[in-house]
Amino acid sequence: TGISILFIAVTAAMATATIEREINLIWGIARRRPFGRRVVIYALGLTVGPVLVGASLSLTTWLLAHSLAALPLAAPFSELLLKPLPLLFTTAALTALYALVPAQPVAGSHALIGGLLAALAFEGAKHGFAFYLTQVPTYRLVYGAVAVLPLFLIWIYLCWLIVLAGAAVTATRDEGPKRSAA
Repeated sequence: TGISILFIAVTAAMATATIEREINLIWGIARRRPFGRRVVIYALGLTVGPVLVGASLSLTTWLLAHSLAALPLAAPFSELLLKPLPLLFTTAALTALYALVPAQPVAGSHALIGGLLAALAFEGAKHGFAFYLTQVPTYRLVYGAVAVLPLFLIWIYLCWLIVLAGAAVTATRDEGPKRSAA
């Protein structure tokens, strides 16, 4: 319904504003972008961003599937080609986040370092979380049918910590020479 769509849009805008505010705080930026500019950036980020990510994933998957089908490769070799893709996509997304969200210019190399470290932490967390879910069934005994909710909240919290830690690394790298010169 219209109310549900409005609620989702307002929630997405508030989440985007929180992400921008927290990343700007990590960089020590007190001033905010002008309201009109924020509206345009949020609208683009919430509409074009997911479309571009989905199109990129779809196109890459399609291209890889067709190119791997054309080559007579052994299964382990094709898995070796496909395995680093989630890390590469996550690194690209986090690098873009760390380069574009702060309200000041950020060096691309510093954003890449923070994005790569956060992506590595995210991949490690994914594997650790999957291991926990498969090997430790006690959460089902404690929470029963609603076990998904606390697990989802823990996963959101862990992802947010990783994103903020990557932003902190990027901000530290970005202002390192400025501090030593002062």
